Amino acid sequence: MKRIIALGLTVFMCMCLGLMVPAFASEDTTTLNRIKITEDNAMEVVEAAKEGDIEAINAINQLDIVNKEKVEKKLKGIKVSYEDNYKKIIFDDGSSIEIELINEEISDNTNSIERHDVQYHTIRNSYKWTLAGTLLAQYDMVISYYYEDESDTVLLKDHYDEGSSALGFTAIVGGTTAIEDYGPRVKVRGKGGYTTIYGGSETLTFDFYGYKDVTRNSFEPL
Repeated sequence: MKRIIALGLTVFMCMCLGLMVPAFASEDTTTLNRIKITEDNAMEVVEAAKEGDIEAINAINQLDIVNKEKVEKKLKGIKVSYEDNYKKIIFDDGSSIEIELINEEISDNTNSIERHDVQYHTIRNSYKWTLAGTLLAQYDMVISYYYEDESDTVLLKDHYDEGSSALGFTAIVGGTTAIEDYGPRVKVRGKGGYTTIYGGSETLTFDFYGYKDVTRNSFEPL
């Protein structure tokens, strides 16, 4: 009889422990399958995932920055401009997205035409997925446009996109399209994102607006 009671208590305790583990893991949004991703171990976790470690893969796949609904909610209404050219959106689990607009002004008198100087602007727009300070993927749109000093019309000169990635992520470079190539402004649309060897992926659409008055320039995910 004592053996039966002891066995029953053992089974009951095992069942309780089995129920407690998932509950404990859910207490911290950065703790997934007993792995807590921090700035100190981010590289180690990603490398482990690349080697096929299931817990590490699950931890990365459940990051907030690879959750489409959470990203859309955080990015709603977000854009960068000439004066407010950098934003970092930090999620609850420490992962983040960075958006930046860099104006690279070019002054080259050899580009002048008869009687009128031509002013060029080249703008790099960057969108980065990061984890604990480590870059996972980056998408860039580069746009060049120009105008004559005495004209209010701007004209699109060139546009392209490029990407970079690391640690099991691969950048998606979907190309750029001129929506407005001349007028009071130029508008270029691009598509970019990432895929991962862990099964995740995301593609976003971006718009850039360029003006003669560069302080009006903006870059935003749609």
